Amino acid sequence: MTVRHTTDNDIPEGGIILARRRKPYIEIEEVPGKPLRYWPHQLGGGLVAEGALVDPLAFVHESAYVDPGARVLRGARVSSGSWVAEDAFVDEDAVVGTNSCVGRGSRLGRGARLGMRAILGDRVRVADFHTVDADVRVPAGAVLGEQVDPTPAAPVSTSPQRASASAKKVSAPAQAVTAPAKSASAPAKELDRSAA
Repeated sequence: MTVRHTTDNDIPEGGIILARRRKPYIEIEEVPGKPLRYWPHQLGGGLVAEGALVDPLAFVHESAYVDPGARVLRGARVSSGSWVAEDAFVDEDAVVGTNSCVGRGSRLGRGARLGMRAILGDRVRVADFHTVDADVRVPAGAVLGEQVDPTPAAPVSTSPQRASASAKKVSAPAQAVTAPAKSASAPAKELDRSAA
């Protein structure tokens, strides 16, 4: 290998130029002896863990993290200081606000907006084009908005008793978190009356 220089001033003392090779990834060791590698995303430079799927046309800010198993689709935006946890799903054109968190197994629908410092608990479902206000904490398992796609991971029951029990679990957090979701709580009340 030859090194060419234009002037003698460019050659360091001793005539040898040492170049350090930097790792293209960052390792974080959450469990001792088991490092987790995060790679910079090409659009925004955010840190995407091995095993996460982030579309090349999604934006991940340089101070945001996407954990293993998470999916971020085309046109989505993960803002500064945000975190998309394991197995979470951020649909097309959805926005994760600054310093927000999408919990494990949660789904942020197409075009949905998660406000600044908002936190979605585990397994939360946010409907397409629904907005979660800033500084809101959504409890685990809540369903926000209308027409949320069921996921294969959530078992669907045809039994009337099980359907009413699951409607009770979903309707309580949905009413506590979102006041404008009128139609989401009405079917749940009907199911409760039919089971009684």
